[in-house]
Amino acid sequence: MFINDNAGSGVLLQQLKQGNEKAYNALFEKYWRLVYNAAYKRLPEQASEITEDVFLQLWLKREHILIQDIADHLLCSVRDKVYEIMYAKRIYIPIAKLMFKLKHDGDNAYINILRNNITNVFSNPQDA
Repeated sequence: MFINDNAGSGVLLQQLKQGNEKAYNALFEKYWRLVYNAAYKRLPEQASEITEDVFLQLWLKREHILIQDIADHLLCSVRDKVYEIMYAKRIYIPIAKLMFKLKHDGDNAYINILRNNITNVFSNPQDA
C-alpha cells in the first residue's frame, strides 16, 4: 500500500487499520514525543516503557479500535498505563501535591473535572 508522507492522521489511521506498517511508522514519528512527554511528566523513570507500550497496543489493537482523534487516544492510553503502573507499584501522590499540580496545570477540561471531583470529595466526605 502506498502512503502519502503528508497524509493527515485520519488517512494514516485508516491505513493503520488495514495493517499498513508505513502508516504506523508515520504515526509513531508524528506522535512519539507527545506520548513520551506525557509519560515523563507523570513517571519519568518509566516514560520509555510507557511510550513503547502505548504504541505496541495501538498496533496490536489496530483493527478493532475506533479513534476519532489520535492525539487524544494516545494521551488517554498514557494516562491509563500510568494509572496501571501506579496501582501495581502502589505509587501514591500526596493529595496536597496533587491539588497543587492540578491548580497549576492549565485550563484543561479534564483537569477541571478532576479538580472539581477531588474538591467535592474532600469538602463533603459523607457524600463520597
